[in-house]
Amino acid sequence: MRNRIPFLKGLRIATTLIAIVIMIFTMTSSTRVPIHQRVLIQGIGIDRSETGRFHVTVQAVSTSASSSIEVYEADGTSVFDALNNITVVSGKTPFYTHNSVIILGSDCAKQGLESVMDFFVRHHQTRPAESVFLAKDNAKDILTLQTNPEFSMENDQLQMNQYVMTDQIEQLASAGNLNSQLLEIRVLDVANALYSQSNDVYLPTLTVQEQQIAVDGCGIFKGDSLQAMLDSDTTVGIKAINNQLTGGAVTVKLEDGSQATLSVLDSSCSVTAELQNQRPHFTVSLTCELNINETTQPLRKILSVQEFTPLQDRVSEQIQQAIEHTLTMTLHKNQVDVVNFSDVLRKQQTDWWKQNESNWHNLLSQCTFSVEVESKITAEGQEMSPQTITPSPVL
Repeated sequence: MRNRIPFLKGLRIATTLIAIVIMIFTMTSSTRVPIHQRVLIQGIGIDRSETGRFHVTVQAVSTSASSSIEVYEADGTSVFDALNNITVVSGKTPFYTHNSVIILGSDCAKQGLESVMDFFVRHHQTRPAESVFLAKDNAKDILTLQTNPEFSMENDQLQMNQYVMTDQIEQLASAGNLNSQLLEIRVLDVANALYSQSNDVYLPTLTVQEQQIAVDGCGIFKGDSLQAMLDSDTTVGIKAINNQLTGGAVTVKLEDGSQATLSVLDSSCSVTAELQNQRPHFTVSLTCELNINETTQPLRKILSVQEFTPLQDRVSEQIQQAIEHTLTMTLHKNQVDVVNFSDVLRKQQTDWWKQNESNWHNLLSQCTFSVEVESKITAEGQEMSPQTITPSPVL
């Protein structure tokens, strides 16, 4: 028995050594693609023709000293086929790990997301955190937009860039907490909405405005197909209901005719569902804290605490109208659920949901709703408040 223990230990050591040798041999003998033979993709735009053929436009990090960004275009019968055909026009292998932005052309979105998003969910080099946008027209126009050339130094080499870079586009998503009109939608968000079959996809819409790329509202999907493009007020309403409303600016008139502009510091929204005549009725309750950023009143006029109440009421009314507009456009006019009301029904009216889940989108236009907004001004946004200013004596 004592002689068997060293033998077993030796066997385990020998097996481990053999495995290490095999692993090292595999790693050193495997085919590796040098960095200069790769297309380091940072942004992907996908358009689609009437015949269903895909056209991709990619921005990639340049491996040459003359420029910082390279743009390639290719066609294919699928997203992967089109991306793989970039090799034909570049002579390099596409590499997707660095990609951060996916832009879908409007025609591509109308023909369905399922055939597009599968690649970004399935491929081992793609990431679930990539930002997804909808182009108001063609995705190609976004990624090939040229501006005044910019020059930079890289490894003592002068580089020129004339394209609007994808990291600038990505900032339009990551700055969603700074402006209520900006949305941050990732691949994972789109995949979850498509998988649920009751919640619908919504994407921020990009447009070209005087050699600049800007967000212009959002696109809403029914199933996996683009249903409509809506304005920025709809975006505000969607974010409010989904507990994402922060930043932005709300401008309201005061009783004396002047204006006040406020920003949302924080918000909280709850939704309750009840049945009225066997039809869902949703009560949306939103509370938000605001900061006064600017008024058009003279500096010597002090905004009293008593004036906060009518100001808060006006802000509440304006946000309430934006939410009601959103629900009218999504539920009633387009029959899409981008505010996750199906999840509310699943939790609060489970029996009704089990009976009507398969017919949910047809019942959306029959749903009713009421909106309650409570606004509270918690800060005046003044480092030097008029209350602390001592007027100079008149001589």
